[in-house]
Amino acid sequence: MSMKASQMQHEKNSLDDVLKLIPKTYLTPDWKRATLYLLTLIGMLIAFFGFSWSAWHFHWVVYPISWIILGTIFASFFFLGHDCAHYSFFPSRIANVVVGHVAMLTSAYPFYSWKFVHDAHHRHTNNRRIDPQSNDWDMAWYPFSTGQFQHLKRTSPLNAQFYWALRSFVVIGATFYNMRYNHNLPFFKPSQRKKVVISIVFSIVAQVGIMAAIWRITGSAFAVFHFWIFPILVCNAWISIHTFVQHTAEDTLFFEPSRWTPYNGQVKGTINCYFPKWLSFLHCNIDIHIPHHISTRVPSYYLRQVNRILLGSRYREDMRERRVTLPYLLRQIRTCRLWNTAERRFETM
Repeated sequence: MSMKASQMQHEKNSLDDVLKLIPKTYLTPDWKRATLYLLTLIGMLIAFFGFSWSAWHFHWVVYPISWIILGTIFASFFFLGHDCAHYSFFPSRIANVVVGHVAMLTSAYPFYSWKFVHDAHHRHTNNRRIDPQSNDWDMAWYPFSTGQFQHLKRTSPLNAQFYWALRSFVVIGATFYNMRYNHNLPFFKPSQRKKVVISIVFSIVAQVGIMAAIWRITGSAFAVFHFWIFPILVCNAWISIHTFVQHTAEDTLFFEPSRWTPYNGQVKGTINCYFPKWLSFLHCNIDIHIPHHISTRVPSYYLRQVNRILLGSRYREDMRERRVTLPYLLRQIRTCRLWNTAERRFETM
């Protein structure tokens, strides 16, 4: 088949055809698997809190280690909450909503506001369509074009510097994302705002309650940072890194609205970015990301099985997989700053 014919074939690929490959079993949440996964993470959270408590009474020099360890398991609960936000972790929607609200506390994300913004990411993955007046566009590491950035430098140098900082220090991306969008009520559609308010109020009240309890138990204001705030920042760093590498790489494609299709966005615009298996398990297999974008109904505990099916299909040639190492991550951060619309590739600033 010629290159032109192959390209035409790819353009005809449909996400619905890919979905037909996935057995119904892998699109159906399972109470037993979900409960076991949840209980395992709760057990590890207790163990990691125990380590943090020991560090608190041992010496300040080990504090940062405990923040990293505790923040890593905090991220596990965020990614479990991520599944709940897609109503794909438990068979019950009520269970997903209740557990999702609690699980999201470890990242300081209000459940419904994060869900609505994240749903837009799935509807428009790697689509260069932008609607700044609403939450209905893909805001997950959306790259400015070279022209957009040059215009921003002329009209708002401070915002241009802020964009440069976000692309340079990706570990702060989720924290900014949370502050900028997830607590901004006018940003949401009127039909969404009641649920958003409920989530924001729950998140704030619960956060204050947890921090007050930590302060009362320990008698120390710094303990609030040690056991809660600093681990939450580490959790957000993990969220930023995962999201960045899942849709951003030297060979990633972003599509102009006229060329975007669900297949292009979910298959060609998404990357399986493999972390060590122990970390993948802790973070609910979120690094196996293409199956999740093909269908958000696939529970995290079935992503590996679905991925094996996809790799055995004709769609494998459009799937990209990478092993994430520190050199790989730093190269993508250094390289993937601006989108060259004419040449359809990333370039540095």
